[in-house]
Amino acid sequence: QVDRDTQTYSSVVRATGQGGEWKQALHLFREMAHVHVERDTMAYIAVVEACRHGGEWTQALQLIREMGSIATCWVDRDRCMYNGVVSACEQSGAWELAFELVC
Repeated sequence: QVDRDTQTYSSVVRATGQGGEWKQALHLFREMAHVHVERDTMAYIAVVEACRHGGEWTQALQLIREMGSIATCWVDRDRCMYNGVVSACEQSGAWELAFELVC
């Protein structure tokens, strides 16, 4: 049996998102908190990318905001995160939100 740790979950979230199943990726990401698996930057990037691939810019933006409210040093908002959200906003025609996010 495979250990259900941060790296395993992040990999499955990433693979699920790349397969076009953003809802399943988001579900797995949320499950991490319920089973007490740490959600690190890579997990957030994976789920934001899944939402971006699914055109779900509102979910991606919500995740960025959620990430900003976490008061732990191991979760960093980084360029990959912003690129994912900005790209999702762009694809959905929500350029105003993308502008607001980076300015």
